[in-house]
Amino acid sequence: MKYQFMISKQTVEVLNSSDEIIINADEEAVERAITNLLTNAIKYSSGESKTTVSVKKLISSAGVEVKDNGRGISDEDLINIF
Repeated sequence: MKYQFMISKQTVEVLNSSDEIIINADEEAVERAITNLLTNAIKYSSGESKTTVSVKKLISSAGVEVKDNGRGISDEDLINIF
């Protein structure tokens, strides 16, 4: 998705764990979820903003965190998501 970020005049930084991470998951579902988060970051952030994607090895799982400078989700909608 680097091209989409470039067109939007936004930047993306990927921080990978130095540890090898092996997960047992539906590859397409994981890809769709991360793509959705990145698409929303582009859509709801202003130009020249930065999105950071961090991949971490946790005790018995892996974690992916997407941080952007978007307007965020309203409290009303947030309760319906999480």
